[in-house]
Amino acid sequence: MSLIRFKRKWGLFKKPRWKKYSKIVKMDTPENARKSVKKLLAEFRKAKTREKKVRILRVTQYAANRARVIATKKKRLSAKERREFRTIAKIYERASEKMEKSLKNK
Repeated sequence: MSLIRFKRKWGLFKKPRWKKYSKIVKMDTPENARKSVKKLLAEFRKAKTREKKVRILRVTQYAANRARVIATKKKRLSAKERREFRTIAKIYERASEKMEKSLKNK
């Protein structure tokens, strides 16, 4: 008798791990992405522990990865939507680079 194991394939699009940050991260327009990046950067600066800073860094990097995947692989997107998702990915990417630099400096 063999056991059949089912593998869950979530990839990038799984349930949010941290609900607090999932409410902050927005990817509908580049303007909202900029607002959410400002909130995340403020939260990052206020964080007292390295653990929390790394968590916020991961959240921004996940957001950048998701936006980039949507821009490249999702079918049935208009050219305008693809461009928006590319800019959203760049916004989150720049924020994560800033966070990485400040983490490495300390």
